Amino acid sequence: MSTIARAHVLLACCLAAACGAAQPPPAPAGGDRTRNHAVIAHKAESDPRYARLLALAEERDLTIGIREFEMGEGARTQGEKMGGDYSWEFLNAAEDPVLARHVGAFSDHLERFPPVFLGKAGLRGVGFVRTLEWHGVQVYGFEVEDGVVFINLSLGGEPGFPGADEVAYGFTHELFHLIQNRLAADEGFIDYDAWDALNAKGAAYHPGGSMGMLEDALSGKAGLGYLHEEHPAPGFVSRYSMADHWHDTTETFCSLFVASRYRKATRWAAKDGPLAAKLAEMKRALRRLDPSLTDAYFERIHSGR
Repeated sequence: MSTIARAHVLLACCLAAACGAAQPPPAPAGGDRTRNHAVIAHKAESDPRYARLLALAEERDLTIGIREFEMGEGARTQGEKMGGDYSWEFLNAAEDPVLARHVGAFSDHLERFPPVFLGKAGLRGVGFVRTLEWHGVQVYGFEVEDGVVFINLSLGGEPGFPGADEVAYGFTHELFHLIQNRLAADEGFIDYDAWDALNAKGAAYHPGGSMGMLEDALSGKAGLGYLHEEHPAPGFVSRYSMADHWHDTTETFCSLFVASRYRKATRWAAKDGPLAAKLAEMKRALRRLDPSLTDAYFERIHSGR
């Protein structure tokens, strides 16, 4: 993925988070699941990868959409815009080979999230789409509404793009924004003042937040590449996490569930006290939602046992 493409992805994600997603009252779950799952169910008859995805979705009470997505408010049709801000297209039959390359890896990733945890998080559905855009800029994914996350399988228009790690990251990033929005009024989940106190002495978030960081990058003051720098300073897993505590907690959450990021974060934390404290605090926060998410749980899901 090019540096410019990555910057555009981050720009759209930050702008969307800054503006806030509309949160209408939840619609009844599952009413359109049979229709949404029709394509997957047909493929599952001859392909065990789809059979596994379908089983995981049913176990976690999730609706999965490929050709369309319906949940309570009618079809999310080809190219439909949400509030004039977002547009996308569902996958057509010719793009099924693209989806097939992701089904197994996404199922592996989805299995890392216990059903109880996803229920507490409020996740109700996942849609696989292409050319998911926010104001004309392609993004990894987005929390659409009613606890539904869409994942973009054609960033930049490249067939089969993004890769498995980026699909996992996009899903996980949006999942945590869903949790943040759902539990915004629950101060027992994450105390952001206490979180800020975990930063190393002298550390500070960008004075302009995520928008300011991206404006610096896109104006050439800092350079686009710095947005993606890994572990740029003590206590931070990425440059993006230095934007504000909203994205710091999101990036830290991603580091616990995305395999490649977990390995790096645990290695860095062995010599980085503030980062180790943030990873521990995020685990404590997650255990408030699901007590099964212990240190041993994370070691197990990333060890392959």
